[in-house]
Amino acid sequence: MMASFTGTPIVSIRLSITLLIVILFVSGCSGSSSSSDSLPLADTNETASENGSGDESTDPVVSDPSLESTTDPAISENTTPSTSNTGVQIPEQVDFLLDEVAQPLLVEFGIFQSRTLSLVAGALVDNIRSTSEAEILIPQNDSGLGEPSPFSSQRFNCSAGGTVTVDFEFTGDIGTSSGSSEAMLNYLFDQCEHQFSGSRLPEGTHRITGNLLLEEDLGFGRGSRTNIRERWGDAEISLSNGLEYTINGEIFHDRVTTSNVDTVGRTANFTQYRKFNGDVLLESLENVSFEYNDDRSLGPTSILLDVSGSLTSSLTGNQSVSLLSNPPLTALTDRFDLPNSDPFSGTIEFSATDGSFVSLSPNPEQVIGEFTGIPEYRVDLDYTSPSGERRSNTNIELIEIPNVFGSCLLALSDGTNNCPDMPLTLP
Repeated sequence: MMASFTGTPIVSIRLSITLLIVILFVSGCSGSSSSSDSLPLADTNETASENGSGDESTDPVVSDPSLESTTDPAISENTTPSTSNTGVQIPEQVDFLLDEVAQPLLVEFGIFQSRTLSLVAGALVDNIRSTSEAEILIPQNDSGLGEPSPFSSQRFNCSAGGTVTVDFEFTGDIGTSSGSSEAMLNYLFDQCEHQFSGSRLPEGTHRITGNLLLEEDLGFGRGSRTNIRERWGDAEISLSNGLEYTINGEIFHDRVTTSNVDTVGRTANFTQYRKFNGDVLLESLENVSFEYNDDRSLGPTSILLDVSGSLTSSLTGNQSVSLLSNPPLTALTDRFDLPNSDPFSGTIEFSATDGSFVSLSPNPEQVIGEFTGIPEYRVDLDYTSPSGERRSNTNIELIEIPNVFGSCLLALSDGTNNCPDMPLTLP
């Protein structure tokens, strides 16, 4: 009796333990299955992001169809931006041939977008002035000498918030066949947001903050002299179509023409120029120093090209390319005294993050134009690929740096914003 009495609970206990183990095993498997089902969700998102098939709301959109060409071609279905620790999305790097883009990169370092963006700012201010009453900070007739003062300062409220202060100063001759003039126009944008309506910019709310100073020194008569300065101070421009720009630096452009003189020069010093489409970085120029002078006067001719800094854009396969003059390209040619002329010399080095390298240097055989007496500046490109393979492209013409100057300041100051030689196409 005792044996049968005590044996029954033992069997029951063993059965209970067995059932408990089975239950725990089933629960564990169920939990493990649930966990394994939840993990791939993050992996799936990452994979979708890597394949460019993630959430459509993160894709950059250009709202104005007429401006679709401004979207970087590197952003496509097959290349999805990666995100940096600052939240900026950087398009995937792709292969490119550095020697094929080396010369166009020289033009990019001139930052010719600066003039167009100054017209963007001017178009926005013109629209603000037409819808907002000016607060006179310094009246133009406050010289104390019985004559209008050359300086005035006004503040305007932007329609969606913030203000813009406009300072203007002009001295010189207008409507005469010869003379000179000096003008200054300064925009100070304080968190300015404005609902734009018109044809020169995409309609919608645009936002600008920072400072833009424009200066012009003009001379005219038997010849002409044009000195133009554009200085950006920590400026940020956000347009309604999703394009955004940050710009901090200075451009100086000069041009002198007479019957015997024809010179052009451009200097750019920028700590930063960046273009975005939403959060996606399309173009970046950092720590740019650019100096270009081309004198094609009747007497001795000369050239100078000195450049340094780094650039990232679709042109470089979204890789960073650094440029450095070592030393600058220079030449001084007197066609009447060639033995005492300074030959075309110097080197510009291009280095990409993929390890490719280009050295641009003058071709040793200098050619003088038979009728112009102006040298034909020709260069050699020596290329080293990421794998170490080398090739050369010799005796090719040095790319022409655009001669973009144009006097637009008075047009900006009087609200007409009409600069005939510079159509307003977004850079």
